[in-house]
Amino acid sequence: MLISNCYLRGELSNRTSYYSVGRFSETSTVLVDHCVLVNGYNVTTIGNIGLGRITNSISYVEFNEKLYTAENNIFVNLESKPAMYYSNFFLSEMDLWADDVKNSEYLDEREWNLQTHTDFVGTDGTQIGLHGGTYPWNKIPSIPRITESTIDTSNAANGTITVNLKAEAYTK
Repeated sequence: MLISNCYLRGELSNRTSYYSVGRFSETSTVLVDHCVLVNGYNVTTIGNIGLGRITNSISYVEFNEKLYTAENNIFVNLESKPAMYYSNFFLSEMDLWADDVKNSEYLDEREWNLQTHTDFVGTDGTQIGLHGGTYPWNKIPSIPRITESTIDTSNAANGTITVNLKAEAYTK
């Protein structure tokens, strides 16, 4: 399973809990790529699934070394640097985000831009984090969403009504 260009709050696990992102089988292979990973629960044992790989992501959590490999990520405010982590960056929050919010809090208006995105290049040659990868994150979804609607509920003589919609969708 591929999870990409997303904000994940919760654990990747094979158990069902309030904080579980998904319930995966013991034989699942999960690739998390170009995400922001935050977790307020069970931080040092974020996975109990069979095999996982975390790449090109920004993480506020440590991973179980026996179950995950972590390559080319930015780890934020970690006390230790586990041996199974390859080619990663270890930063403080103050050195990471370009916006005024210097933590992992999700806000609708937040852009998730890095202070120096050219210093943190992923294994695919694009920026580490949400704005890299094949399909960079955008606040506007690729599936059209209705932003405004008006419906004239008075019936016309022929039984039709007037409906006006405004929609937006992200296009490359």
